[in-house]
Amino acid sequence: MNLNRYGLPFFAFLGLFLNLPAYSDEFGSSSSVGGGTLSQTLSLSKRFKDPKAEESQSIYLAYTLTQNEVGSTTGSTSDAFNYTHALSTTYSVSGKTRRGFSGSFSTTPAENLSSFGGTGFLSKKFELGTRTDDEEEEESYLPTLGLRGSVGYQHYAQTVTEDSGRQRKGSQRKRPKTQDQSIGKVSMDLTVNFDPFEWFGVYGSYTRYLYTRDVSDFMDVLDDPRAIASGAAEFSSTLSGFSSKEIEAGVDFTFPLDLSLAISKSLATNEVTSVLTHAYSVELSKDWGKSWTTGLGADRYVSNGSEQDLYNLSLSYSF
Repeated sequence: MNLNRYGLPFFAFLGLFLNLPAYSDEFGSSSSVGGGTLSQTLSLSKRFKDPKAEESQSIYLAYTLTQNEVGSTTGSTSDAFNYTHALSTTYSVSGKTRRGFSGSFSTTPAENLSSFGGTGFLSKKFELGTRTDDEEEEESYLPTLGLRGSVGYQHYAQTVTEDSGRQRKGSQRKRPKTQDQSIGKVSMDLTVNFDPFEWFGVYGSYTRYLYTRDVSDFMDVLDDPRAIASGAAEFSSTLSGFSSKEIEAGVDFTFPLDLSLAISKSLATNEVTSVLTHAYSVELSKDWGKSWTTGLGADRYVSNGSEQDLYNLSLSYSF
C-alpha cells in the first residue's frame, strides 16, 4: 500500500476537518473480516447549528481500506490480494425536512479500476398523532412515519492492458496496448420508516439501477472473478456484481441498559444473469454513556451456491 499516494492526503484533510468549529463531533471506527475480506473504516462527522436558526448542518467524512483475496468468492485460495481505497463524504441540512448530497471515490490499483459518483437525497418525518398542551415533547412519544428518496450516479472505469504476445528474435518489442472502458450506474431509491413505539421500528426500501451500457460487455473485459472480488469496496457487489434492483427490509429494537438490536434482510437481482443474492445482517450495539458506543455484528451473502460471511466491530465517540 502506498500511503504517500492514498493515505496522507486523507489524513491531511482530516486534520483540517478536525479544526473546524462545530456544535458536536463524532469519531467512528469499524472493522469487517471474513471470506477473504478485511476492511477498516475511519469516519468523522461534525454538526453545525446556529442558535437563531431552526435548521442544522452536518458533514460526514470516511476513509475505507479493503483487502480482498483474489478468487475468494469462488472458494479458492490464491494468496493474491486486491486493495481498495475509498473516500466518501456527505453534507446534509436538517430541519422540517432533511436533504443533502453524498459523494464517493474508490480505486483498486491492482485492477486499474476506479469509481466515483454522487447521490442527492431528501427525507421527511411525520408524527402520527397530537400532544396535549400539558405534555412535554421529551416526555411523550408519538409514532412516526419517515419517507426518504434519493437519486444517484456512479461511474466505473478501468484501464485494460492487452498483451502483445511474445517477442520474436530480432524483432522490435511492441508496447502493450491499453484500452479504457467505463460504465455508468444510475440508482433510484425509496425508503419508508415506521416507528410505532419508542423501542421498536421497521423499515423497507426499494432500489432500481439503470446502466449506460451493456453490463455483460463491461464484465467480459474484466478478469472475473478478480473484478467481482474487488467490487469497488462495495460488499454487496462481492457476490452479485452489478444489480438491476434491490429490496431490503429490517427491524430495530431498543432494550433497557441502552442496548440496540438491528436485523435486516435484502435481496439483489444480478443485471446480467438474474441470479439472486440474499444478504442477512444483524448488529447489537451498546451505549456506554460518556459518549462511547460499541457495536458487534455479522453479515452473510448467499448467491447461486456461493457464500460469504463478514463479522463487524464498531466503535464511536461523541465529543
